[in-house]
Amino acid sequence: MCHENMLLALVALLATMLMPSIQAANICGVCSCEGDTVNCTNHSLTHHFNATDWPNITKGEQELKVALFDYNNLIHVRVFPELPLTHLSLSHNHIVKIDECAFQNMTNLTELDLSFNQLTSSLLSEDIFKILDLSYNGLKFFPDTLLHTPRRLTTLLLEGNQLTSVPKGLSASHKLEHLTLSGNPIEVINAENGFPKLEFLKSLQLSYMDKLTRIEAGGLSKLTALEEFHCNHNPKLKFIDPTAFSRREGEEESEQWPPLTKGALAKIVKGGERVGSRDIDTHNAIVARRWDKLEILDIQVNPWMCDCENQWMVSTLVKVIENKTPDLARGIMCGQPEEMRASFITDLEARNYQMRCLDADGAHPERDSMLLVGVLVGVLLATPITLAAVLLWRKRRHIFSNTSNNYSRALYTKADLHDDGVI
Repeated sequence: MCHENMLLALVALLATMLMPSIQAANICGVCSCEGDTVNCTNHSLTHHFNATDWPNITKGEQELKVALFDYNNLIHVRVFPELPLTHLSLSHNHIVKIDECAFQNMTNLTELDLSFNQLTSSLLSEDIFKILDLSYNGLKFFPDTLLHTPRRLTTLLLEGNQLTSVPKGLSASHKLEHLTLSGNPIEVINAENGFPKLEFLKSLQLSYMDKLTRIEAGGLSKLTALEEFHCNHNPKLKFIDPTAFSRREGEEESEQWPPLTKGALAKIVKGGERVGSRDIDTHNAIVARRWDKLEILDIQVNPWMCDCENQWMVSTLVKVIENKTPDLARGIMCGQPEEMRASFITDLEARNYQMRCLDADGAHPERDSMLLVGVLVGVLLATPITLAAVLLWRKRRHIFSNTSNNYSRALYTKADLHDDGVI
């Protein structure tokens, strides 16, 4: 009897151990399968499926294009079987290891999302894809050879990592067209540590970078095909050199510029403090020289400094934006100086408004004038009050003096010698 109980317990234990494999034998029994998509999101999975777990799909009985394994507990990514996937998402897991050639069997794979994991640069392998998302992985270093093998890669997303400089390994890319480096702690981009030659790059994102302070001469000059540049919400960015994008080839005297057609730029005013008249020349460096080529320019919802240095915005730029994209001109407004806050640039343009130059030392004459008016009003009010007080004081003194004299005369009046009782 005891042996029978032990045997039953052993069978139950084996059944429990085999249960995950039995459940995993058909991926659609564990995950949601609809059309060309397998959705395994938020299923508390600790592993992805092996070749035997995809029986119908690997035999070509079902055309699968998208597989989602987001919000699970995956730690180790092993080699995937031969699958017709074009999109694979493994974001929001705890991945710390990826086997070599883990995705090589999926020859149709064009988009791979590995964002929000715990990868390090040493664990990244060379594979095949067109879109690679490595955002928010805490990457501090980007391997120089990572982009050497994937010849079809066109989009690379490195947002929200810990890269302190532009990765030199980008130069190994073959057809990279779209690059995002937003949210990285890069401080300065110049000719020495700037972008390598990326002759196919069309779009660059450098936004929400809290430590970026300067983009200096030549920092972006090797991006010869750049059409779209986004540089928004960088609170410490104070300077973009007028020659950051331009270059001279050989002995040519004229500058060569990339074919910029789209841009989203911001001149930052932080904490109500102006960053200085010469601190940021984003508009001068890029827009002013290329506004005639720009098809789309969005500079709305930025606290623009409305002074004489930005007079060209009122006189020229707004007209260009209104002619090409009227909707993008309506939200351009002033953030400083105080008396022009929330004024719309389009209204200033309609009035042919001439903006004044601000004091170099940061003085505010408009506030000084109010102070002077207050002082003048105070003086005008104080003068009659003071005169009235003086007159009142003198009058009271005169009355008091007369009263005292009367008392004195009454006290010392001579007695009449003819009065009775006087010797």
